[in-house]
Amino acid sequence: FKAEKFNPDEWAEIIRQSGARYAGIAVIHHDGFGLWKSKVNRWNAGEMGPRRDLYGDLVRALRSKNLKIIATEHHMRTFGWYLPAKPYLEQARKANLDLFDAKYADFYWNQFTSTKAQFVAQWKDKLFEVIDNYRPDVLWFDGGDFQSGDVVSAVTSTLAHYYNRGSSVEVLNKFAGNKQFNFPREFGMLTFEAGRDRPPEVDRPWIDDLSIGKNSWGYIQDLQLQDAGETIRGFADRVSRGGGLLLSLAPTAAGEIPPDQRAFLREMGDWLKVNGEAIYGTRPWKIHAEGDTQKLIVQRGQHTAWQFAGTTAEDIRFTQKGGRVYAIALGWPPDGKLRIKSVTTAPKRVSMLGAAAPVKWSHTAEGLVVETPSLQPCKYAYALRIE
Repeated sequence: FKAEKFNPDEWAEIIRQSGARYAGIAVIHHDGFGLWKSKVNRWNAGEMGPRRDLYGDLVRALRSKNLKIIATEHHMRTFGWYLPAKPYLEQARKANLDLFDAKYADFYWNQFTSTKAQFVAQWKDKLFEVIDNYRPDVLWFDGGDFQSGDVVSAVTSTLAHYYNRGSSVEVLNKFAGNKQFNFPREFGMLTFEAGRDRPPEVDRPWIDDLSIGKNSWGYIQDLQLQDAGETIRGFADRVSRGGGLLLSLAPTAAGEIPPDQRAFLREMGDWLKVNGEAIYGTRPWKIHAEGDTQKLIVQRGQHTAWQFAGTTAEDIRFTQKGGRVYAIALGWPPDGKLRIKSVTTAPKRVSMLGAAAPVKWSHTAEGLVVETPSLQPCKYAYALRIE
């Protein structure tokens, strides 16, 4: 891992063009290797491998584009992470592995070479260092134990330090695979991995995090990307329900965002250039959606998930801002007419974002009926401005 082709200015421009308003990297994953130049963790990208402050360089580039900053961390799960399953544990201990060598206790972190208290103390030191040196606007934590007696003091003091250092910051509170939130449900912004187990209505602000790849969160050969259209339609659905989207890219070990992922981000950016008015700074309307929501929720083992491949022009999503309502159709009507039942009062004006000419519309007993223009103003989803 050298990241020899990493160009943070190029990354920042690609991200800006995608329409994203905040970005960052996973500063530390389950393996415990930090992607910033650290004084409290010798296993870091500033001292080995890339020999570069990857996170710091990206933070500076993103801020130059007026983007807010996120730091995501998975490190609370590291203690015991490298240990093999119990049937193989004794065999591994007899094999004289680095895993059980005290010289590497601060990398492998397990009960045979260190203590949970030592691990938690360094976990806290790492978070303080990231918070103090880079001032991220958003912190995201993967699943793990954040509430038991041997960690809760370190966790709460770290979160207090973060809030005390930042004037406008947020913590994302993940709903983990065990169907429990990392922190009390009343805390932070609720977060669901790819929408896993998220109900149709959530009573507080929330986001889904989603991988750009279908078959891996990180880069692999033959990485299959999500469908851009389905991702955009899903994004519109999330915003209409009071949510957001944290899209996880998969750069190469050389530090490049591959061409197909760049093209994906350009598609999102092109859509937001036309329809951003119906997204940025909006809030849910009194009705989130028209159409069958249940067809979007599928069962996968013990969990539910969301999919947006089968949406049509009958699936409408609503947002509001500044006295206007926006109706986003998740498909183009084959007969050239959008029918919106939820608009029960005749509006003053109706227009389609990105359309070159005014649209014809009428208000009838079945609601608002809009004749679509001959040319689609964008791909995937189409927003009406209703005044």
